[in-house]
Amino acid sequence: ASPPEASRKRLAETPDTAPAAKRQTTAPPVVAVAVPDALKHFLVVITGVFPELGGGCGLHEGKDKATEVLVGSGASVKAGITKAMSKTAKAFVLVGDRPGASKVSKATALDIKLINMNGLRRLLAGELLADVDAAVVNEFSAGY
Repeated sequence: ASPPEASRKRLAETPDTAPAAKRQTTAPPVVAVAVPDALKHFLVVITGVFPELGGGCGLHEGKDKATEVLVGSGASVKAGITKAMSKTAKAFVLVGDRPGASKVSKATALDIKLINMNGLRRLLAGELLADVDAAVVNEFSAGY
């Protein structure tokens, strides 16, 4: 009898199994001064990775920490973009490095603002979403 064929499905990396180059142990602060509940009533979708935040690896790098910051500031973090998001002035997509093309194109089609970490820092400091520059996306995720 021959041994069973090895699965071709790639297992997700964990902080323990990721190559040392992908690991980051300390994360810089997201913002120096945060206004309490700065993102109260905001709807946010996250796409891309956030290596500057640390934690996680692969397609999840930094996302847990980004979620913590958003929720801690009063935002609701959603998994996907909906038409309902386009009907509110308090919705945006937080775009990290190598975001997903489908989320970016859907947000663009629904006229939902894309912001990067610099834009998030400005929102947390109390600036209005309308005053934050939209993120420019030049490279998309290749996925896994």
